Amino acid sequence: MRLMVMAIAVHNLPEGFAVGAGFGGGDALGWGTAVSIGLQNIPEGLIVATAVLSMGLRRVTAFALALATGLLEPLGAALGVAAVSISALTLPWALAVAGGAMMFVVMEELIPESLKGTSPRAAWLSFTAGMAGMTALLITL
Repeated sequence: MRLMVMAIAVHNLPEGFAVGAGFGGGDALGWGTAVSIGLQNIPEGLIVATAVLSMGLRRVTAFALALATGLLEPLGAALGVAAVSISALTLPWALAVAGGAMMFVVMEELIPESLKGTSPRAAWLSFTAGMAGMTALLITL
């Protein structure tokens, strides 16, 4: 569980980077990325809090750690804005770095952890539904 909390914390930095870089590509891309990531942060924060509670820590500690992992995103967003403000040519590279970092953490830590104690089919269906939902939201915005 501790590893999963750390993985989510590390995962939040490139998420913020993607939002900051997205705004460098225009308001539509920025808002689409921010809303998509913001929506998935709700269950992500609950996962952190639940994991901390399952380790026997208090609710206040669970809330504080969930909040702390989320606060890495504004730092990442500032770095994303800074990277894109250097030159418009950095936008595709900034988004590629953010996406690659997020995919690495998800595939290396979060997916294997999600497969423990559950049906692999349920985990993959949930993953697929989440990807389809976020894609539809991004296209709509």
